[in-house]
Amino acid sequence: MNRINCSGFIVKTGTARFSIDWRLVAPESLFTTIRLLSEILAMRDNATGIMLDVGCGTKPYCCVFEGLVTKHIGVDVPASRHDHSAIDAYSSALHLPFCSESFDFVLCTEVLEHLPDPLLCVREISRVLKQGGRVIFSTPFMYRIHESPYDFYRYTCYSYEKLSKHAGLELLSIKTRGGYASVLCDILIKGAAMVFGGVSYVSRRVFRTRRHMLNCHILRYFFCLPQYLLARLLKAETIKSSMYTLGYVVLMSKPDKQAKSGET
Repeated sequence: MNRINCSGFIVKTGTARFSIDWRLVAPESLFTTIRLLSEILAMRDNATGIMLDVGCGTKPYCCVFEGLVTKHIGVDVPASRHDHSAIDAYSSALHLPFCSESFDFVLCTEVLEHLPDPLLCVREISRVLKQGGRVIFSTPFMYRIHESPYDFYRYTCYSYEKLSKHAGLELLSIKTRGGYASVLCDILIKGAAMVFGGVSYVSRRVFRTRRHMLNCHILRYFFCLPQYLLARLLKAETIKSSMYTLGYVVLMSKPDKQAKSGET
């Protein structure tokens, strides 16, 4: 097995139990990150063999798939804003530097919305995926602009149907990340973060300090704590989830041509 760097924001807390380290994510994004992790955990058993992590960052999901995959290879752009120590290869998601049918499983989370040509990325993933292999995608939907100016698209379930069809993949499952209540909570959390930002700006001007209020360990803790409680409360929330959702987590597979020919 290759080196696996677990320096990301996800920590293992027990057998098949994982949590988000509130100190390592943006405080206003903790709630949405917990919701995302919950849906990916529900699909983790699809991982096997050699895994490709597209847009891997710090490989935060390494501990989630550890023991299920034999290798975890991460690829990201050289200009990634994250720590580069976990990256195994530098490349754009639009042109993956790997031979066709090299991987049994691919993870591509919160990447497609940042690409100018998402279909090209999905086709590249289809190319490097072995027949019968599976891929998990995730993207936000009702969510703020982030990592500007590289935030181009939002995706619906219909977007994924089109992407899978044009990339030669089979769409197996589409899961929403909460519904109306989750979207409302996220808006309120980010609104509260903006208030803290405004107060911090004034205090920096008055007291000539450079520290944001949410960088204070105690304030950050009490800002994050309610988000854990909300995520637990809304874990099974589905109200208006088909129309109002934070985003989607999608499972696709590459059809096994030999298996299909054998069936016929």
